[in-house]
Amino acid sequence: MADPAPPPGFVPIDQPPPGFVPISGQPQGWNAVAANALTGLQGGVGNLLGLPNTAAKLAGSASGALGLPRGPADFLAQHTLSPDEINQGLYNASGWLTGTTPQPYTPQTPAGRIGQAALGNVVPALASGGAAGLVPRIASGMAGGAGAQAVSNAYPDSTWGR
Repeated sequence: MADPAPPPGFVPIDQPPPGFVPISGQPQGWNAVAANALTGLQGGVGNLLGLPNTAAKLAGSASGALGLPRGPADFLAQHTLSPDEINQGLYNASGWLTGTTPQPYTPQTPAGRIGQAALGNVVPALASGGAAGLVPRIASGMAGGAGAQAVSNAYPDSTWGR
């Protein structure tokens, strides 16, 4: 007896679905998941090392809003590297080692953006204390990153969504 014909629209698992067009130069499937995770974790390194710059910018903004002198905060902000500058330096350094400069992966889905934001808080959580509170620190850091990105996904044009 012959095998029955597949139903209309059936696509074998080893072939892409009809109409699927991969994004040029972007990883697909599990490679995209790995690239997203690595970009999120590396962003956490930049966030941690760029904390003095971020804190100085925040202090300068608060000082200006309160009518206080901004001098020390502005000086620190100008003489430290931002998280973005640190991350770009890390990408450039890895390019020096491998011969090609990788670019940060940009998630294509809301879930990917939330996952990347959550993983961006793992490195600071690891560096912020001893082993006793490690799991709660990682969980709360990931929840904070995921929650902030979920708001950004839900309200992309609001002040809170940027």
